[in-house]
Amino acid sequence: MSRRKDGIYHRKDGYWEARYVKEIDVQGKRKYGSVYARSYQEAKTKRQAKVEQIILYQKPVTSMQSLTVSQLVEEWLFLNKSRIKPSTYQRYYGFYKNHIQNELNRQVVLYCTTATLHAFALGRLQTGLSPQSVNAVLVFLHSCFKYGHKQYSLPLPDIVYLASEKREIQVLSQEEQRKFVQYLQQDIDVYKFGVLLALYTGLRVGELCALHWEDITEDCIYVRRTMQRLACEKGKGTVLFEGTPKTKASVRNIPIPSFLMDHMSYFRKKGCNQEYFLGCENKRWAEPRVMQYKFKRYLKGAGLKDFRFHSLRHTFATRCIECGCSIKATSCVLGHQKIGTTLDLYTHISMENKRQNLELLQRVW
Repeated sequence: MSRRKDGIYHRKDGYWEARYVKEIDVQGKRKYGSVYARSYQEAKTKRQAKVEQIILYQKPVTSMQSLTVSQLVEEWLFLNKSRIKPSTYQRYYGFYKNHIQNELNRQVVLYCTTATLHAFALGRLQTGLSPQSVNAVLVFLHSCFKYGHKQYSLPLPDIVYLASEKREIQVLSQEEQRKFVQYLQQDIDVYKFGVLLALYTGLRVGELCALHWEDITEDCIYVRRTMQRLACEKGKGTVLFEGTPKTKASVRNIPIPSFLMDHMSYFRKKGCNQEYFLGCENKRWAEPRVMQYKFKRYLKGAGLKDFRFHSLRHTFATRCIECGCSIKATSCVLGHQKIGTTLDLYTHISMENKRQNLELLQRVW
């Protein structure tokens, strides 16, 4: 290194290197880290940011006696914000603000036991939170405690999860599906066709809204992105966010059923100047909650009971299984990471299908 200024070195390769104390171990030995930049000022700024981060989030060993659960959760959120999906971060941040911050704010991690966490869970249950939701908060807390155990050698308490019944998923019966499809085909527009497409491809509402015309070929849909409305971290309001699908497996190709080809060709010509599949002359796109509102209106118009938009995906998967599609193929189209997820969710076949299967026993009668 040729030049040195304020502990910042000008290297022979032209870069500036700024060193900083990363940590001090129990023996008092210092460990250093470095940041690199093309200019002295940029290197100084980067080093200052690292030092401030350490001051805020790397507690010295002596402070572990007083580290609270809220502080540990805040640290975990800070360190993991850049590596998890924005929607996941918002969900975890909601767990913290709505449930953990007030109830466990002053609870010292060192003295947080299995009984403490179980009492917290029962308290959340009494506020009206469902057992499934309470367990989701506990799973998040467990991740934070695992981080504290690994980073600071803090105790890792066992967590007792609440017993919960598996929520029954909503599926349109075959008769309800026929009735709904007939309604959607009357005076069909791009939004009604979007609902039909979700019913016969298993697209999630966010994936449907994020579809660009460039993602749709003559016979295939390429799912590459999703659209979500997320709560702002600070202050009130929400923001529309377009990012990658739910999981890596959700990035997938879905064949377009042949009976939808004519509709697809018609709306492609009609929307040739639009970027988004659900775009129209007045709006560039239709966001998920708009499609959910329209879906509710279509159900009412068809004379059907209330369903969630996600029920279209459940219905698609159920029909696939009832028609004899392989679990593997169905899982791939749905974008599940594991076949076990498909088996667990969608093997609730109709009573008529069960009866047909049982009738096969007469072969060995």
